[in-house]
Amino acid sequence: MRRIITLVVCVVLTIPFVGCASNTSEEQMGKDPPVKSNTILREGLSIPSVDEQAAFNLGEDIYYPGGYDRVLAKEKLLAEGEVVPAKHEILATHPDGSVTLHDTSATMPDFNEKFFYIQALYRKAFEEYLSKKIDLSKMDNAIAKDPIGYIPYVKKPEDQKYIPIWQTGKYQNFYQEHSTLGLSYIYLRNNIYIEQLSSNDLKVFEEYYKNNDTEITNELLEIVGRTYPDVLSGGMGKDSKIQYQNFPGKEAPSNAVVFEIAFQDNDEFWAKYAGKMSVDDAKKLVDTWNNKFGFENECKGVLGDTPIVFFINGINLPINTEEMG
Repeated sequence: MRRIITLVVCVVLTIPFVGCASNTSEEQMGKDPPVKSNTILREGLSIPSVDEQAAFNLGEDIYYPGGYDRVLAKEKLLAEGEVVPAKHEILATHPDGSVTLHDTSATMPDFNEKFFYIQALYRKAFEEYLSKKIDLSKMDNAIAKDPIGYIPYVKKPEDQKYIPIWQTGKYQNFYQEHSTLGLSYIYLRNNIYIEQLSSNDLKVFEEYYKNNDTEITNELLEIVGRTYPDVLSGGMGKDSKIQYQNFPGKEAPSNAVVFEIAFQDNDEFWAKYAGKMSVDDAKKLVDTWNNKFGFENECKGVLGDTPIVFFINGINLPINTEEMG
C-alpha cells in the first residue's frame, strides 16, 4: 500500500539582483540584576521569558540541538548547579548470567540569568554587525514584493510558552521571536555559544549586564567581529563536521552564518500537489526555487571565508512515496 507522508523541507530562498552588499579566573559580581518573567525589549534587546529559559535548560525543542558547554559555562559563572556524571549500576545478577541495570542520567548545571542577558546582548550586537555588511532589509523587502505573495509568520499566542522548532505553520520560533533585525521574514538562525568567549571579552559583556546597559558600542562590535567564528561554532572550529541542517542535502558547516526565512504555507498550492509528489520531484522543485532566487551567491566573500547560508522554515512538501519507510 502506498503511504502519504509529509516531508518537512526548508529551501534556500534568494532573489535575483538583490543580495549582500557592503554598507559601508572570574570573580562573582554580586547579586545578578533581575530578568523579568516575560519576554521584554530593552532598547531592542530581547531576553527570553522565564518559561523559555526553563525550556532551554531542560533541553526541550525550543532551539536546534547544539554544542552548549554547560561545564564551561559554570566555570565562567554563566550556569549554576552540580555536575553529576551518568551512572550505570548493576542492581542484580541472575543465575543465567543476565543482569538488572539501573541507569541514572547525568545532571548538568542550568544557565542563569546572566547567560541569557549576555547571549541576547551578543545576538543584538552581532545582528547589527551583520546589518552593516549585508543589506538584509533590501532582501526582506524583495521577499515581501514577490508576486507569489509570501505571508510572514506572526508572534505566538500569549498563553503559549514557546513554539517547538519543528513546528511549521504561522508562528515565530525562538530565533525569530528574539531577532532584533526588525525584519518580516529573515532572522539569524545560529546558536550563540557565549561560554566560548575568552575571560577578558566576557568581562566586557558582564559590565554591560551589571549596569543593565543595552547600547551597542564600537567596543561590542569589535568583540563580535573578532569572536563570532568561535561563538557560532561552539568552539568546534571551521574544520568541524556539519552542524546545521535544513533538510538532507541542505546543510551548513558549524562556522557558517545561517539565516532563516519564514513564511506561511500556501494552502492552495500544497493542496494541488498533496500525495502526488515523489522525493525526486520535491528535490527538483527545491532546485527550481534555488535557481529562481539568489541570496547566497550574492553573499559570497562578504565575511571573508565564512560561509553565509540561507535556510527556509515553513514549507511542507506533501510527498507520496514508498521509498521512505
